[in-house]
Amino acid sequence: EAGTIAKILNEAFQKRLQVEIEYLSHSVASGESPQRIRRVDVYHIREPYFEGYCHFRKDVRQFRIDRILDVKPTWERYTIPADFVPTTMAE
Repeated sequence: EAGTIAKILNEAFQKRLQVEIEYLSHSVASGESPQRIRRVDVYHIREPYFEGYCHFRKDVRQFRIDRILDVKPTWERYTIPADFVPTTMAE
């Protein structure tokens, strides 16, 4: 459920705990599965999106909250880079 997932993301963001998400990507490279487990450091939340560092892609990415199938906080802590500026998220 999107509301529960958003709540868990917000709690992880407040505590700066990395999350593990099961995410259904809209666009994937040839041969990749659209459904993948990713570890993400949550940097900014503005529903229906959140932005964070994706350890799989090794880059800051935007994710749609309604494409998250499952989310689990980890005990891994992170810090948001001082130079991070949220991008304008698509509406």
